Amino acid sequence: MNTRTIHNACRQAGAWAVVAIATIAASPTRAAEQVTGSVMFVRTELKQDTTPANRSLWLYNIATGATRELTPAMKNVLDGGGSWSPDGKRIAFERASLHVGRPATYRVYIFDTGSGRIQTLASGDGSFRAPAWGSGERIAVAATYRNRSCVTIVDAVRRSTRDLYCPPAPTQIQRVSWSADRRNLLVEAGYYAGQLEPTWRALAYRIDVATGAPTVLDDRIMDWPLRLEFSPGGHRGIYADTVPWDLLQVNFTTGESRVIGWGYAPRWSRNGQRIAYTGETYEMEPEFRYYNPLYVVNADGTGTRRVTASRTPDHAYMAADWSKDNVHVVATRRTWADVSLTIPRDALRIVNVDNRVVLPLPSGSAEAGAWFEP
Repeated sequence: MNTRTIHNACRQAGAWAVVAIATIAASPTRAAEQVTGSVMFVRTELKQDTTPANRSLWLYNIATGATRELTPAMKNVLDGGGSWSPDGKRIAFERASLHVGRPATYRVYIFDTGSGRIQTLASGDGSFRAPAWGSGERIAVAATYRNRSCVTIVDAVRRSTRDLYCPPAPTQIQRVSWSADRRNLLVEAGYYAGQLEPTWRALAYRIDVATGAPTVLDDRIMDWPLRLEFSPGGHRGIYADTVPWDLLQVNFTTGESRVIGWGYAPRWSRNGQRIAYTGETYEMEPEFRYYNPLYVVNADGTGTRRVTASRTPDHAYMAADWSKDNVHVVATRRTWADVSLTIPRDALRIVNVDNRVVLPLPSGSAEAGAWFEP
């Protein structure tokens, strides 16, 4: 049994620690005065076996409170992973088509927020995922072909594709993001190694967009895959699990690493000075409780603060994106419709991490890059 399994067993056994926090009343009006723009999010319908039946893309206008469906809910079609164009007029997103007995097929589309038109961006002999819109018409995607995995640049107007970098097999590209200056692509990749007890070899690259030249930022062996969240400048990253675990920050320049917290879903502020993440809290009195509040920590690992005050059992706040002012976070607030925690009920919130004011938004869940501000 690995340590992650042991931790989950201990949690169920009731190894509780009490975290005290002052209750702060929410004030939507106060929060609304400080934020603008639109939030992109998804809504998912589940099958009886709790696997996704469909997922559609939606938009929330903060100023007007209007909620708009961008893509229709279609059987066995999952839309998500959206990325805004620089002017906020278009959204690139991935669409997964599910097939019985076969791997899902991924394609990238563009939605025009003015006309409502949807057009195919990347298709053909391959699977295209995780679009990330850079400057102008350049969109980076993770492309998987029959015998290789590549970082690919797609022109949003011409819809032409160019494989920028294809690492040696069996490396698989996981995610691609742009550095703040849009000169480099930051790439999360890896593969399983070994036969009897496979381990995960995690790789991080910086790719020069002009030349396609790769630089290996990090290369390490893990017991299982962890997700890597790059800082805006690309000089640091945080490895995190999908459940509460050590948040390992790595300095790609010096090679130094350190644990800066315990949780999951870390998100860097746009100026790279703060990190929001989902923490973990246990209580025994007056009744049994376990929940995941939103926390904020300085980039150097100091000043950890709990931000949300909810004490609802099995309640989680997961950061999706920061505002331009580096004060507000759009987050998914997750509760459960069943005691076995298999049917999530997601709703959006905007949280002021300085004064802990929470603004309720519609139901749905958001991902990294969800928030566009003019």
